[in-house]
Amino acid sequence: MNNEITVVNRPEHRLSWLLVGMLLFTMQVCTQGPVYCSVNAERQNEVTGSAPTDLAVTLKTLTNLDHEKFVISKDRLQKTSRRISINIRNLEKSLAPHLGAWVSWQVASGISSLKVIAFLLLILLVAAVDWLCRRLIRKRMNAEEKDPVKIDHLREVAESQHSNFNAFLFSLKKPLSLFIWIYGIYTGLSLLFGDAGQLAESDWFLNVAGQLTDIGGFFVVFWLLFRCIALIDIRLNKWADGTPSRWDTLLVPFIGKCLRFVLPLMAIILAIPMFSLSEGMKLFVQNISSIAIIVSVTWILIQLVFTIEKGIVWHFKANTGGTQKARAIFTQVFVLKKIILLVIGIFSLGSMLMVFETVRQLGTSILASAGVVGIIVGLSAQKTIAMLLAGLQIALTQPIRIEDVVIVENEWGWIEEITLTYVVVRIWDLRRLVVPINYFIEKPFQNWTRNSADILGTVSIFVDYTVPVDDVRAAVREIVAASPLWDKKVCGVQITNTTDRAMELRVLVSAQSSGQAWDLRCEVREKLVAFIQKKYPDCLPKIRTDSPAGIAGRNHL
Repeated sequence: MNNEITVVNRPEHRLSWLLVGMLLFTMQVCTQGPVYCSVNAERQNEVTGSAPTDLAVTLKTLTNLDHEKFVISKDRLQKTSRRISINIRNLEKSLAPHLGAWVSWQVASGISSLKVIAFLLLILLVAAVDWLCRRLIRKRMNAEEKDPVKIDHLREVAESQHSNFNAFLFSLKKPLSLFIWIYGIYTGLSLLFGDAGQLAESDWFLNVAGQLTDIGGFFVVFWLLFRCIALIDIRLNKWADGTPSRWDTLLVPFIGKCLRFVLPLMAIILAIPMFSLSEGMKLFVQNISSIAIIVSVTWILIQLVFTIEKGIVWHFKANTGGTQKARAIFTQVFVLKKIILLVIGIFSLGSMLMVFETVRQLGTSILASAGVVGIIVGLSAQKTIAMLLAGLQIALTQPIRIEDVVIVENEWGWIEEITLTYVVVRIWDLRRLVVPINYFIEKPFQNWTRNSADILGTVSIFVDYTVPVDDVRAAVREIVAASPLWDKKVCGVQITNTTDRAMELRVLVSAQSSGQAWDLRCEVREKLVAFIQKKYPDCLPKIRTDSPAGIAGRNHL
């Protein structure tokens, strides 16, 4: 049993390192190209006459990466096809006297019948190689299963008991098949047009075929990477679900999701230089690509913020439950998350505006008159700024927290949501009271759970002077002792008021929250009234109309 566990767990750690390695590879792709930076900077200086910002240069660099590093060179295929084409031409001359003139028939310009036969044989060879690769992969995968079942989807393989290597072979199967067909067809076309004159750079057909082959090979590489990332993501998610650490179940899906999102974007950006575009169209595509990069980075940062928030909330829920400390942390995390998202949004918007040269020049002119503009903006947005500062002050000082019980504007409820500009209070009857956030800084309000959720509740009842208070006190203790709402801290009965007709008994009880205190008060009131009605019905409040003399005369009679 121990050996099986070791065999299962160790590859998962290798997959973790492989996932991190792919992420580092993506980051390296995004950060390479200092030569392009200087070239773009000089070109931009020549066009605009001003030095570009580092952000603009970096974004231009990312959209001008050399795609030749990510495609397979076709020079060897062309040279091999050229030699084969020359040999076929020589073979035609040798076989024509023996097999007839049909060997040298010209099907099209420069394409003989023997070349067509060689092309068809090459296509058959490509099909045979493709079939053989698929069969070998299927045979190796079926060797692990006692009852082989046909699997056509990557998720089924990732969730099955196949080894990591066999799962990788399955993810390789379709991209490898496409790779074989793309370069096999290109080799066949080079064979058809394979003499020296037809392989020149000016040949339109082979140039188009070469570009399509480059794009196809580029697509195959990134398709394979995407399938491998999907495979690793699914297996690591399955592994993370079986670990006791909550951070594994949060960070592993986050990394896989980011790679799935970034990789197609990088594929599109790296594929752009493969197309012959005009300068205006190239500049437009570069700007769109730069904005796409900014949006992707913004999305990753936002997802990272939400992931960290979930991890912190789970950690304090697991360790402290619903205590005051946990609610304080929740409030701080919630407000700080809003502030961080606002900062990310502002920087993202500014970065997208800095992509365009006209907007950068406009920003420079605005900064030149920043004094006047700053005063105007400050005066017009002082209320908004005050509310933002109030939100930050509430996050730090915490006069209110999430799920605090408060009384605001004579309404009793719970703090449901805290934003940067307003607070939502959930009233007891499920209404919502929306209050500006600076209200809790400038005006007094009641917070029943500021230091503790424990609260005292009172029950007042009027009874006759003849009621035995000790019996009532004992009955109240029995009532609260049998109630699950009582926290077993405070229970008392006192005479708090007397009138000419009755006296007021106040029952004081405690509970863990205001909601439980309300229910406990109602329960004590109902059962206490029932107790007095049953045991001492004559001790209920009543109006006496007889004078003492009248009572004495009636007794005498």
